Amino acid sequence: MNKILTFIIIFICPMLSYADDFESIKKELAKDGCWNFIFENIIESEIFNSIDSTHGEAFLSSDGRYYIKNEEDIYTFDLHYYYNYSPESNQLVIEKKQTTAEDEFLFVTNFDKYYDTYVISNNRSYKLLKKENISGDFPDSMIVFIIPKEKKLDRIEYFDINEELNKIIFIEQLYLNSCLDTLFIPNVPDSVERVKL
Repeated sequence: MNKILTFIIIFICPMLSYADDFESIKKELAKDGCWNFIFENIIESEIFNSIDSTHGEAFLSSDGRYYIKNEEDIYTFDLHYYYNYSPESNQLVIEKKQTTAEDEFLFVTNFDKYYDTYVISNNRSYKLLKKENISGDFPDSMIVFIIPKEKKLDRIEYFDINEELNKIIFIEQLYLNSCLDTLFIPNVPDSVERVKL
């Protein structure tokens, strides 16, 4: 009997302690298909002593295309062109993709591709550091929080280029087999000014 208990303590317990739901969450997010996220984006500025909160929705396709709506502004990418539509300025800015740098929005579904992961609290929080060979306009480091029972992202926290704390709080996340192609084609009024860069 003592030998059995010793076996359990030595071999089984360490395996249980290292079981980590973030690994399975990352694999799920990276699979082929389309992820739909509804989120709250909070920016805390110590310099201006302000907190700015916006509501948004994103569709991220595994082939690299995306649709992001943050309040009224819409950002889309069809693998060839970036489109930024702002109702306030009544403009659609169109820019051709010219570099091989990774895109700033795609890190959410490619954590292992872009970052090394370090456990802060098992099944709760993780420090992610950008890999040395990766270039792109997404955070150099961040802390990711998960909801282990639901195997979902809870929130991401990072400091932007202005040293302001950004929090992306995930309200809903849904996997789809594919994104609708029409999502990545700007659907704007005829009166909108089109600006090509």
